[in-house]
Amino acid sequence: MRRESGCDYAPYLYGGAGHRLTILEEDFETEDHVQSQKQVQKKLFQQHSVRVLKQVPLPDWMKIFVPRIVRLQTGTVPYMEYARCEKGEVRQRLMISVWTRVDRLPKNKLSIDFRRLADGEQEHSAPARHSTAPEGSNDKVAHEKWILKFETKNERDAWAKLVQDAVDLLGWITKFTLGGVVMESENSSIVECSTWMDRGRPSYVMKSMEAASTKQSHAARNEIEIQRMLTNYSSHPNIVALYDSFRQKDKAYLVMENCAGGDLFDFISQNGGMDEHDAKTLFRHIAGAVSHCHEHGVVHLDIKPENLFFKVSSLQLETVKLGDFGSSLQLDQGNVKKALSCTVGYAAPEVLQNGKITFAADVFGAGAVLYTILCGYSPFSAPSEDEMLERSLSGEIFFDEQEWWRITKEAQQLVKQMMHPDASKRPSMDEVLENPWFQKW
Repeated sequence: MRRESGCDYAPYLYGGAGHRLTILEEDFETEDHVQSQKQVQKKLFQQHSVRVLKQVPLPDWMKIFVPRIVRLQTGTVPYMEYARCEKGEVRQRLMISVWTRVDRLPKNKLSIDFRRLADGEQEHSAPARHSTAPEGSNDKVAHEKWILKFETKNERDAWAKLVQDAVDLLGWITKFTLGGVVMESENSSIVECSTWMDRGRPSYVMKSMEAASTKQSHAARNEIEIQRMLTNYSSHPNIVALYDSFRQKDKAYLVMENCAGGDLFDFISQNGGMDEHDAKTLFRHIAGAVSHCHEHGVVHLDIKPENLFFKVSSLQLETVKLGDFGSSLQLDQGNVKKALSCTVGYAAPEVLQNGKITFAADVFGAGAVLYTILCGYSPFSAPSEDEMLERSLSGEIFFDEQEWWRITKEAQQLVKQMMHPDASKRPSMDEVLENPWFQKW
């Protein structure tokens, strides 16, 4: 998986990605499906816990505050519960709905009104986020209220935000039905998801990212903004499309098109190097996607086989799509930026040496992908991580006659140009697309 800083090693084809889980269709009606859904809930959503004073009723209408452990579970089935101690029995659990109302009260108190539609009623539309309708104004809505008392105003406000975020997230995420886990890494998870129009076939995937720290929050915002720009304002058929997104304090969610045909890494692992004619067809689409990014001032910085996906099938080469913009940056003229993450084996020497970013870094990565497509292994594969890093820093590539005798000199020359150790001597992606190799045959 990619680290947040520094570089990963890419033995043979690429730097290791998040562990992939295979969810079989026949599992969906078994106990495994239940476990899968629990795993989805755990990976995508959060549970918060706090020791706080909770108001409880006594006989004769008296109410006092007693210490309790209160938990908040976010997600598609959000709820709040409380117990007398950390490992004690749950005394009450109430479900959060889009009608749940949060109000800050004097003396560091917080009111949580678990509004819900009365039995037999249907919810046609959610109320406004900060409804000011007085309690009891809608006789179709049932009420149950908790009053919590915190030590400080800041603690109260923080919990008010957490509960309101859970309500807002529910209002957004109910548009989707979540499926199985596709991939998970240290700071992100990807699950299949669908809408009612998909009739059970997941047309999308939902990616959740940690956004608790300043660094994580910036990375999540950056990825969403870049994908939104590349999708909403100027889409490209060979870039994974972003359909929706949702950001909160500690989490960010992206809904993207589902590329069910697998990735280029899996294809090469199973089939080895491609026929040069097919490689040319495939790489033309890859180069077009990278060129589109550069036209909009975006440098991808993590071009490798595992980030190239097939929409339907690897047999349909034209459906290849560039994805995972987690390392991407937008280059501003006169603004010097440095890479925070990269993959050894596909990262340009100047990125490994000092983090220097230019569009030429993507040209190098795309050249390394072309090398891999043609021969079936990465240009800097080595028996040890240190040797791989050393070879990557040198930028020196080799063309083994046993593998490259069938590859034309034009293709080899293009790879050499794109992977030149000197960034200033590499062609632009537009120049790559105009290379004579694409015109042959």
